[in-house]
Amino acid sequence: MAKYSSVTINVPDIKKVYSYTSTQNFSTPSVKSGNVKLVQNINSKYGSIFSYWGGIFEIPKGILIGFCATESAGTMASPNRYKATGLMQVTPSAIYECSNKWRSEVNSDLPIEALNLLKQKVPNIFKGSLSSVQSTLLNLLQNDANFNIMSGTLVLRWLLERFSTLLTGGQLNKAIIGYNSGAYNKTISNGTKANKFPTDTTSLYDNPKLNKESRNYLLKTLGIDGFYSIIYKDKTI
Repeated sequence: MAKYSSVTINVPDIKKVYSYTSTQNFSTPSVKSGNVKLVQNINSKYGSIFSYWGGIFEIPKGILIGFCATESAGTMASPNRYKATGLMQVTPSAIYECSNKWRSEVNSDLPIEALNLLKQKVPNIFKGSLSSVQSTLLNLLQNDANFNIMSGTLVLRWLLERFSTLLTGGQLNKAIIGYNSGAYNKTISNGTKANKFPTDTTSLYDNPKLNKESRNYLLKTLGIDGFYSIIYKDKTI
């Protein structure tokens, strides 16, 4: 039996295509071909790291690569205005919070491999304030692909466990929204009333309270010819 809640995926989970314009979308041959190459390139460069941390946190490599493709297009991107950084667009505050609040949402200890890496790279992460470690975290997230991927995987597992506890089923789609726009997004989390929210992805996508960026995120990952369809249906990696 798995240590964590299982992660299931259904593609396409939204019967719609992500569109750039009225004439160009994810199903346009040139766009889809580019996305296939993107996924394969990410796998070629970082697949072994995704496999390693995916094994530690029990998240399939394909799910992590789909996140990477959506978040950064496989680049060690500079921090944006929210300090989202690198391959997995992790913020210092997200890795700090999820590391320190691990036990509040996850019914197990932080994996020893992740714990050791955090203590080695950021010695005060469990003792100091966010402000005291933020610059160190930002530097690591920008320049250390292994640390960035570990951080993104840790945050995603924390979210998966959080929504597995709060809601019945549909945990990946809500984790996607939480990763994109915050773990405490009111559209997907409402305390003990959380399981009144729909669990299917289409209902989430159609929810008028969900911001446009998160709706686009769902389509890019779980829509027709989205990254998860490319990875799991077309079996490109």
